[in-house]
Amino acid sequence: MANSKFRLYSFLDLSISILGIVLCAFTVYWLYQGVAFEFLLFCGTLGAVMTVLGTSLFVDLLKFKHRLNKRGVYFTN
Repeated sequence: MANSKFRLYSFLDLSISILGIVLCAFTVYWLYQGVAFEFLLFCGTLGAVMTVLGTSLFVDLLKFKHRLNKRGVYFTN
């Protein structure tokens, strides 16, 4: 795996996490704006799932990189 791919995957994983956090924040904001409860439930659940998924993927990517470095396989450009 090239170093540029690692940076791309890291960026995508963290973007998923950040979008999930933003979606959860908007859900809390919309709670006081009178938005339909079903929509709030959907957005809140989607935001939580995106946050957990993005964080989990990022942690797994770091573990994978660490395991390869331990075996002597280093990332190249």
